Amino acid sequence: MFINLSTVVENENFVERFFVLIAKNGGRKDLYCIHCGHHQREGKFCASCGTVIGDRLAGVMETRAVKLKPQSSGYAKKMQALSTQYWRYVVKYLKRPVEIFEAGEKEFSHGLVTIGLLTIVAGLAKDLESPSLLAIGGAIAYAILAMMIVLGSLYITVLFVGPEQSIKKLVSIYGTHLISSIILVVIAYLLLLLKVTTIGNLLLLFALLFTLLLVPLYILTKLLKQDTSIIDPLYSLVVYVVIFGIISSVCYVVFGNR
Repeated sequence: MFINLSTVVENENFVERFFVLIAKNGGRKDLYCIHCGHHQREGKFCASCGTVIGDRLAGVMETRAVKLKPQSSGYAKKMQALSTQYWRYVVKYLKRPVEIFEAGEKEFSHGLVTIGLLTIVAGLAKDLESPSLLAIGGAIAYAILAMMIVLGSLYITVLFVGPEQSIKKLVSIYGTHLISSIILVVIAYLLLLLKVTTIGNLLLLFALLFTLLLVPLYILTKLLKQDTSIIDPLYSLVVYVVIFGIISSVCYVVFGNR
């Protein structure tokens, strides 16, 4: 054919009468009327059959342009806004983590994201020497299980010996205090990559103890200070350690061999 068709535009209101095609022929745009087969360079009406094509062509083109406009820009802006919001959250509570006790459940989503990030980073650092999807997945699964044990132990402890707290508030508080743990694990990961294995492993071990013992005990102490009528904080810490040990032992028996 002497015309190379590149774009097909369908007028939805007049689909039974004709289609309007735009073709490029030697660098110029031609209007092609399928109603009668005539093509021309310009005009609002077909020079052969008189069908109105100019205004309708423009309207159809604008409609199609709106419909075909990529929607990725809106998604990218939303992701950028969420990442900016999370970064502000990290900076704020890295400086003053104690403020999370006042925020409470308001930071639940951010705390949950922080816990998720820590499990991923910890899983990557754990099996650095022999990386595989199965090994990394197993390490991440164990990290998630450990976080669940901590949260469950905290919830049961405050349920019996302290002021009752919602699980969402505990996730918010615990997750926020793990920002420091993520930094420690990332540093340990970099040291292991640089073959500084001794310091890297020690830092990784400290991050583990910090996450599973020091942070929960600190949170429990702060929560218990809100009510002076309960038992002495020392004994409540003992209760937490006992509950944590029992749940960990049960999980080890159930999942340890797997």
